[in-house]
Amino acid sequence: MGKSYTDAQARATKEYLKTLASISIRIKKEEKERYEKAAEKAGMSLRSFILKSIDEKIIKEGLE
Repeated sequence: MGKSYTDAQARATKEYLKTLASISIRIKKEEKERYEKAAEKAGMSLRSFILKSIDEKIIKEGLE
């Protein structure tokens, strides 16, 4: 098999990733399963579900 990306795509991806930050949390497996099920029911990825939940809390409580 050949490369999955061209060199230009790899460079562009590397530059894009420099613009992002990472957040890591540790939770119990049961909690993760609960959140994953809720996200699935909402038709969302877990990442999208978490970010939307945070945004809704910020808006609801006027924390901006």
